[in-house]
Amino acid sequence: MVDNIPNGIFSVPQSRYKTKTLIFLALNLLLITSYLKLCPIMPSKRLKRLEKANAPSSTLAFQSLKISTTGPRPPALATNFKHTESGLCSMFMIQLEPKQQVWRYDVQIDLCSLNNADGKNLKRSLTKGSGDGQQALNRKLCFDLLNRVCTKTVNFGMTGNGSFVYDNKASLYTSQPIKIEKQQIAVEMEEVDPFTQTIVINPNESGHLLNLGEPLSAQDEAIPIRTFLEMATSQEAVNSKVFSAIGPGKLYLTDAKQIESMNNGIELRPGLKKGVRIVSNNGKPCPAVVLDSKTSPFFKSQNLLQTIKEVNGGRIPASEAEWTHVLFVVQDLRVEPIYAPKQSFEIGSFTEKAVNKIRVPTSDNSMLFVHTYFEKSRGISLDYPQLPGVISNKPAQAGRTAATYPIELLKVMPDQRVPLEKMNKNLSERLLERNSVHPNDRLANVMQRAEQLNIFSPSNKILSSFGVKVVKDSNEVVIGVRHPPKIQFRDSFTKTPDSVTTRWNDFNARYISTKQISEWLFYYPKNHEKNICDFRAKFSETAKAKGMRFVMEKRPYMVPYTDDLLDFKSFFAQCVTRKIEFVLFIDSEKNDTHADLKYYEARYKILTQHITTEIVENIVKKGHKQTMENIMHKVNCKNFGLNYMPIIEPLANEYALESGEVLVIGLDVSHPPPAKKADRRMLYMADYQNMDSLEPSVVGICANMAAHPHAFVGDYFYQQSRKESIDVSQLKSVSNGLWRS
Repeated sequence: MVDNIPNGIFSVPQSRYKTKTLIFLALNLLLITSYLKLCPIMPSKRLKRLEKANAPSSTLAFQSLKISTTGPRPPALATNFKHTESGLCSMFMIQLEPKQQVWRYDVQIDLCSLNNADGKNLKRSLTKGSGDGQQALNRKLCFDLLNRVCTKTVNFGMTGNGSFVYDNKASLYTSQPIKIEKQQIAVEMEEVDPFTQTIVINPNESGHLLNLGEPLSAQDEAIPIRTFLEMATSQEAVNSKVFSAIGPGKLYLTDAKQIESMNNGIELRPGLKKGVRIVSNNGKPCPAVVLDSKTSPFFKSQNLLQTIKEVNGGRIPASEAEWTHVLFVVQDLRVEPIYAPKQSFEIGSFTEKAVNKIRVPTSDNSMLFVHTYFEKSRGISLDYPQLPGVISNKPAQAGRTAATYPIELLKVMPDQRVPLEKMNKNLSERLLERNSVHPNDRLANVMQRAEQLNIFSPSNKILSSFGVKVVKDSNEVVIGVRHPPKIQFRDSFTKTPDSVTTRWNDFNARYISTKQISEWLFYYPKNHEKNICDFRAKFSETAKAKGMRFVMEKRPYMVPYTDDLLDFKSFFAQCVTRKIEFVLFIDSEKNDTHADLKYYEARYKILTQHITTEIVENIVKKGHKQTMENIMHKVNCKNFGLNYMPIIEPLANEYALESGEVLVIGLDVSHPPPAKKADRRMLYMADYQNMDSLEPSVVGICANMAAHPHAFVGDYFYQQSRKESIDVSQLKSVSNGLWRS
């Protein structure tokens, strides 16, 4: 048993694996132990939150571990470089004026409205929450309100070049203390939203006064200054409307000339991700702004009918299937009526009937068809009364029917990003193309965005008033070029990667370890039989050259199928009966069967390799040798083999896995995206208020517990959705299973 780990959560049979050093990787935490005693390494903030949230149950049992200061330390920074180069990074040092002070305030803005049912005022905060849609609208409203108050109070009573930075929510920083004689400021209804009533600005209780010129120490103590600098370096560009601030640290250009239309209701907007870090500069802590170029997809701000047409290939949907697809894309999208711009809502569904067949009540209690209602009440004649209407995703009040809005009278509101689940393959590929660029092009984009932010110029009044300067030429760095590692194969055969491309040729190299596969087969489309037979020959030849131990006599089994008779369930059931260990499944890429294949692989515990007919043709007819090599790499790993291992530098020999004295454990949690608003309402109605998603979170664990010390094995389990702390009982069961395997 591993000493000092309670309840046997990580119990390792030492008779099987004599470990001198344990490396444990969990949620960005790195703990290194020698002789099973941990040496003190500061845990990550994420783990601190995890431990605090689960203190009573000791979720990962870290609190009970005995810490030793005698264990080995992480290796020192490398100095044995092949040579050094001068390089450029996208981090720029920030100089702060000595003795410069900043005043920090908390802002609370509430929306007050009259509830007609009981006559009481309802209050809702506009400064809480984040995201697009309603939150984006709230941020704009908060910014407009604070600007209006600033104007009415003559710059909050500040003199000279006094400035403020505001995150459009609850944080406000000023270069001088606010001095307002009046406690209440009147804002006329026509100036802003007529329901907004209260704006409260109070000095921040935890730290009202920040001294920028004082030496920086711990990261935690520098958080308020980092937050201020992140806001200050964006403020002028946001004020001038060059960028829109959308999400934490994300800014996107507003110039239509730089926005790419995708012709499907979506546009690609260039922008940047920005943050401030505290870095070491000549041994002293110093703030630095970090920039990176970024392109993201947004819904076009245009008439909803135009968006629907573009989503549906340029035409109005004509079938139920087309309307279902359109609804999937536009559901929860925030729109506003063109006749009442401030009455925005999020799309919930389309009506089953056309608007010219739906009656709505009027103020005199009569009933009119929707198109007639708009003609009489607003003088608007509908061009498409035969289309369904739109209903909000917010449930109607008790005793009232949900309002119906004609599609053609709605406009998509700006600054709404496209969620990941609504991106199709073409959009994902285009995004990858825009965001994966050559380093030189990426740096050029970063510098262009920085100039558009105006963070280097003395004309930036916001930064100047706070005594802040971003140094443009401070991004030069010295890059140490290491000696290339060696890659070792079977029989100590080694390859050295190319110093420029970092690639190596392993065509003549045999894998370090392989497992004998006796029962295996090809499951392939009969109409491609000639290519498949040629591919089988190349596969068998390459496997033999790599030292893979596939039984070749009367193998593999060749099992053809036709597309109309493809039945995974029946096929895998037969494979179990015949004790098949491994299946090579081949079909066309357009069939989109990968998810189904992997489901049945997990269900029936039979290893599979999915290969498309297009790839087979490239190998057979075009001689794509590297593609064949890549397939073999995956096949060997899937069948519990080890392809090669790196020969570690002498500097870190203490942690060389091949010694058999180092155990590495990896542990992490993967969360699904938050539930859509419609799903959250369904969960709430079903009394599942604590569920954040319809999908579970996944906990993965791995360790180099296989026969070869460089080979990792792992497992996973599901737990409560979007929960940071790990289920201890499941973790214990899965980890003990790994040790016994």
